[in-house]
Amino acid sequence: MPAQTANRLVAQAIELYQNQAYAEALDLLTAEGERYPEQAAMVFFLRACMATRMAAPELALEILEDAIRRGHWYSEQLINRTLSLKPLRGMPRFERAMEICKERHWEVEAVARVFTREPEGGCPAGRPCPLLVALHGNWGNAPNTLREWDSIVSRGWMLAAIQSSEVLAANAYAWEDQESALRDIEEQYAKLSTRYPIDEERLIIGGISSGGETALRVALDGTIPATGFIVLAPGGADVAALEPYTEQAQARGLRGYFLLGEEDGGVSHEAVRGLVAMLNTRKVPCKLELLPGVGHEYPPDFAAILARAIAFINKQE
Repeated sequence: MPAQTANRLVAQAIELYQNQAYAEALDLLTAEGERYPEQAAMVFFLRACMATRMAAPELALEILEDAIRRGHWYSEQLINRTLSLKPLRGMPRFERAMEICKERHWEVEAVARVFTREPEGGCPAGRPCPLLVALHGNWGNAPNTLREWDSIVSRGWMLAAIQSSEVLAANAYAWEDQESALRDIEEQYAKLSTRYPIDEERLIIGGISSGGETALRVALDGTIPATGFIVLAPGGADVAALEPYTEQAQARGLRGYFLLGEEDGGVSHEAVRGLVAMLNTRKVPCKLELLPGVGHEYPPDFAAILARAIAFINKQE
C-alpha cells in the first residue's frame, strides 16, 4: 500500500533497513519517492545508503550523482557520520561528488533563523500575544513547520518556527548538537521578544522527533520561559538527563502534552511512557495521547489535537 506521507515513506524504509531488507527498501523509495519532492534530498540519500548496503557501489554513486545533478547536496558532517556510505569513501566519483557538495554548502549561511505568523486579526491592542514556538525535526525546516502548526493562528495565537543553524543538506536542518540548539533557540527567542509583545503566561514550545526532544529540554531547563510544551515522537529523550530540571519546571508551573503514534516503530513507547510517568511524579503535569494509525509523523487531524493539547496546558479540560 502506498505511503500516505513522506514521513510514513521514510519510516517504512527505515523499518526495512533495520530488518536488513535493503533491496526492498530501495525499491520502495524509488517507486514512491517522486511523490514527495519536498523530501527529495533525503529520499536520494536513503536510496544511496540502501544501495551501498546491498554491496552495489556503482548504483549508489549513480543515485548520489543524480541527486547532485538535480541541485541537491549533503553536508560533510552528515556524510562522515553515515556508516552506510563508508565503502564509497576514496572512490574518485564519490570524492568528486563530495567536492561539489562542499562548494554548495559553503554558499549557505549556517545561521539560525525564525519565521513567524501573526494571529488572525493581529494581537489585541495594547496587549501581548500568546506565542507557540515550533521546532522542525531532523531533515526539516522552519517554513514547512509553520504549515504544520498554522491552525494556531486562527485561535488568536502567534506562531514562530525556529530553524536550526545545523545544516544537513539543501533546505534540511537538524538539532543533533544540543549545545548549539539551545543557543540558537535562546537567541531567536530574544529577537522575537524585542519585535513582539509576548504573553509569557501563555508561551508554549513544541516540536516533532528531534525537535520534540529539543523542545522538551528547552521547556524543562528554562532556556525560554515556556509555561507548556507539546511534543510529538520525542524518541531520544533521556529520563535521567531531564530529571534534574523538573524542580525548577514544577516551580514555574510547567505542563506538557505528549503525542505518540501507535504505529511509530522509531520511538520506544516504553521510554516515552516512563518519561511521562517521571514528570507526573515530579509534579510536572503531563498527558500522553496515543494516535491510532499514525507513525513517525504529524497526524492528519493535528489541528484538533493541538486544540486539545492547549486546553490541557491552559487547564481548560
